[in-house]
Amino acid sequence: MCTSNLPIACRGAARCAPTGAILSLLCLFTLLLPFNFTTHAQTVCPDVDAMTTPVDMGAFTMVQDYGARSPRHNGRYHTGEDWALPDATAFGQPVRAIATGTVTYAYGQGWGRDGGVVILEHTMSDESIIYSVYGHLIETDATPFPAGGACVEAGEVIGSIGEVRPTAHLHFEIRVSNGRTPGHGYTWDYPDAEGYRRPAKFLLNWQARLNRTVSFVSNLRVERGYHAPPLPLSDNSLVFLNETEMFRILPDGRQFWRKGLDRPAVALTGFQGQSYLHYTDGIVQNISADGDLLDSWQTFTEVAGAPFTLDGNPAFPAAAGGLLALDMRLQQIVWEAADIPLFDEAWVGLQTIAVRTHNSELVTFARNSGDILDRARVGLHTDLTVRPDGTLWVYSSGGLWQVLADGVWVPTRFDVPLPESTGAIATGEDSDLLLFDGTHVRSYGSNNVEQWAYEVLNVNGRVKLAYEDGRALLYSTGGDIVSVSPLGKTCRVRVWGGGESAYLWHALGTDDVMRVQIGGSLAGLRWERFSRECA
Repeated sequence: MCTSNLPIACRGAARCAPTGAILSLLCLFTLLLPFNFTTHAQTVCPDVDAMTTPVDMGAFTMVQDYGARSPRHNGRYHTGEDWALPDATAFGQPVRAIATGTVTYAYGQGWGRDGGVVILEHTMSDESIIYSVYGHLIETDATPFPAGGACVEAGEVIGSIGEVRPTAHLHFEIRVSNGRTPGHGYTWDYPDAEGYRRPAKFLLNWQARLNRTVSFVSNLRVERGYHAPPLPLSDNSLVFLNETEMFRILPDGRQFWRKGLDRPAVALTGFQGQSYLHYTDGIVQNISADGDLLDSWQTFTEVAGAPFTLDGNPAFPAAAGGLLALDMRLQQIVWEAADIPLFDEAWVGLQTIAVRTHNSELVTFARNSGDILDRARVGLHTDLTVRPDGTLWVYSSGGLWQVLADGVWVPTRFDVPLPESTGAIATGEDSDLLLFDGTHVRSYGSNNVEQWAYEVLNVNGRVKLAYEDGRALLYSTGGDIVSVSPLGKTCRVRVWGGGESAYLWHALGTDDVMRVQIGGSLAGLRWERFSRECA
């Protein structure tokens, strides 16, 4: 009899009905043949050069995320993403192939009463092989399943969403192995370890990677790890830290090495060509370019986070509260301040320092004494910048403010639009200010007069804004990366963001590649092309 993992060669009652011993043997013989024993000859598919989504992600919503634990399945992890329509009308909606690929499995009873499964094999432009899996499908006269071994194109309909518990939805997976069986949809180990990948992240990052303005997109294992900036090396490679791991990404986006650590670390720093690893217990360890752990020594206190630069020295938040700066050789404490709460970001002005604390306070303290000058509760989207004269400026839902040397906030004398859902501020050339109010990037000259404003819509999440090589660079936790020129030329790509807490960082390398980290995604943009040619 036919089972739930039969390939398309034995699909359907007409092919698998037990009408006699000869037919039964024939069906068994068919199952033992190579999979391309179908009515269609095996077709060699071209490499993937474009990607789309299996359903309209603008209309559909995710009802169960990748890696979510399921009470109905004894706490096992979900191996894909479930997509449904909000009004529960997904039944019968067409499902499309995400890219050019070969059909390796297609069976209407692949999951029994939970519907059919189609699996496609894709050869990516880097020669890697991945599999896209579409579950809870039905085939109709208008939307038949593709034949086994056939080559389908991106956007081609491969079936329809069936009626399944608790509501009609598509179960969508990405795998790097096991491309000929439907699987179970859940696994006891976290899916990454079993060869699955987060589908939305895979799609977004590959769509960006296929853009000619993008050099590479790397997937980083830092989404649930400690937020620390990477350490740039002289060859434009980057060393990343993830609490108990560190790894090096080469200039072309490939991973060079990954090393485990025996205790938690919080930061990587560099000085005179040397790289240093900082542990939470205050130990500093020299590391080689190959990730080898070399000599180590103890500093004088436990640290709780990544440092910022203060007069050329790394200044760390102390685990017991307070702030301490080490000399550049990381041997002595050269400056310290007490009672500074633990913080996520810092801005160093000429006379004042501001930090954003873990509990969303903006604390301003004197640079010379460390005395706290002011505390203010701020929203997640409040942003700061330091102008060339050393003054601190704050952009928030309350407007644009200058922070004086005594910590007092003074409203500016020129009108700016208030940020709508999100906002950001940066300093440009000649003390110019760049603002993003949620819908427009705006430039103000040193005379506080608006020079230009250009629309940038549909930016999601927390935003960072920077001025690089005569262009505004905007990127967000929603995965948006945008460049805006003074003449209004706007270029844009999108990668996987990972949520409001995603770490944001960027740097323009000597190879003219703009590297942007958004949580677990690292995009390398061909900056001259991305910021000027735009396609």
